[in-house]
Amino acid sequence: MKKLLSIVLTIAICLSLCFCFVGCTDVFSGKYVLVADDKINTALMGLDADVAFGSMNGLYINLELKNADLGMKATLKYLDTQDLLSYKIDMTGTLNMSMEAYHDGEYYYSNLKTAGSEVKTKIKDEDSMMLSSLMEAFDLVGQMDSEEFSDLFAFDTETIEGLNTKVYIDDTEGTKVKMVFSQTEGDFYIKGKAFFVFDALKVLKAMKIDMTVYEKGASSIIKMEMKEFDGKITLPKGISEWEETQLD
Repeated sequence: MKKLLSIVLTIAICLSLCFCFVGCTDVFSGKYVLVADDKINTALMGLDADVAFGSMNGLYINLELKNADLGMKATLKYLDTQDLLSYKIDMTGTLNMSMEAYHDGEYYYSNLKTAGSEVKTKIKDEDSMMLSSLMEAFDLVGQMDSEEFSDLFAFDTETIEGLNTKVYIDDTEGTKVKMVFSQTEGDFYIKGKAFFVFDALKVLKAMKIDMTVYEKGASSIIKMEMKEFDGKITLPKGISEWEETQLD
């Protein structure tokens, strides 16, 4: 389970690096039942963690980070069938800035606000190269070895024995997995919850992590949510008038 926690933390860190560069139904709610340690491997058998963005018509990602020096909230929405994208990021603390970015299938737009200034630009995205690069940056699975990612769903009694982690399953419609975990190593302590949602074909469709990390007396709160998106993306009024620039 130590490997589970390291992978969960890696996902959150990868997302935070990416961002620094929906409906009302809660897909994570369910009737979860605690799984006995010696039954976990069987309960999770066949779940496909090797998700690709191509398996979803749209994507929603929300990330929140907070510690003594930094506050950050970022949201991304993407519709694959229309090449539409929007994401927003707000940062407070040591670094104060906010940015909005959009893609309409032809242009990539950005609006950067910092130190009282605002810069609105657009770049023609030939062959959607910028869009493809951006989405590759948000590829959770691509940030780590596929075998390591699959290890999230390969448990045995020896691995979890003695560790403070509980696994819950709701298999009334597809499969939903909830993991409640905590771990202490020296002056490092982590606790939180992770959710993974699979459809009837056992393909990953959503995940959520909510955890707090304590290290050397300081705490960091990390919240991340990723799920399939089929909502509406609206571009700001007057976006076509933003200043056009060229790629160097």
